[in-house]
Amino acid sequence: MIKYKFYIFTVLFLIAFNVSAVCKEVEKKRFSIEGSFSWTHVSNSSNWLYDFQKLTAFPLKEFDISLYHEGYTRWGQRDDSVGVGAKIKPLELTTVVLDLYYVPENDFLARTRSLVEIVQNFWWHKQLVFSFGYSFYDFGEQEVDEDANEYVYVNMLTPGAEYYFPLGFFVGYKAFLVLNRKNELVHAHMGYLSYDNEKYILGTLGFSLGDEFATSFSSTGVNVRNFFGKALIKVLCPFYFSILYQHTITNSNAHRNEIFLGVRYDF
Repeated sequence: MIKYKFYIFTVLFLIAFNVSAVCKEVEKKRFSIEGSFSWTHVSNSSNWLYDFQKLTAFPLKEFDISLYHEGYTRWGQRDDSVGVGAKIKPLELTTVVLDLYYVPENDFLARTRSLVEIVQNFWWHKQLVFSFGYSFYDFGEQEVDEDANEYVYVNMLTPGAEYYFPLGFFVGYKAFLVLNRKNELVHAHMGYLSYDNEKYILGTLGFSLGDEFATSFSSTGVNVRNFFGKALIKVLCPFYFSILYQHTITNSNAHRNEIFLGVRYDF
């Protein structure tokens, strides 16, 4: 039986809970600490768990750096990763995102992952924001069946766009494109509608269509439909509470329900 090494979930970790609240201005905020936990119920009664802890420092208005830990549990196995990330604003309308994580003993996650992403507002139309990212996954040495055609590395592109309307509404789109496949481009596409009340709540409704795939294998994997809603509650600032619910349906009619809970505190 082939052991899957890593799943890319087309919704849960594609939109991160890293939207900056405005209760504290960045220049006054020194540190931010957050933690989260998710629980998944699958139609075959197997549970997947996820926990996340993150510490972010803001030494400059144009720069922040984060240290984090992620733990994934699925099918009786657990992988723990440690990582470092940074956001840099070299220009007023340009943000560069850098991320690197490492898994000391990987059973299904990539051993290392690196990300570079550029987020660009346009000076003639600041409501329109484009992003373009590149991720590299290295799975290291793996044991597989003799007939399995397995990739030990994966290249992924993540183009996206957001458009901001008056009164706090904005819409977004993002694609997830895996390049190094022999036969086809493996992909997923996500769209969402959000409302951001600066003092109280950031709410999002969205969906995702496409492949939920084991990225270390040449097979396309499972086609899924995801529907999700999430909220970042700001009213208790400097505490911020996040909640996400998503429902996933595969092409084999398997169903998953997932709940994500998180809390953040700004110093």
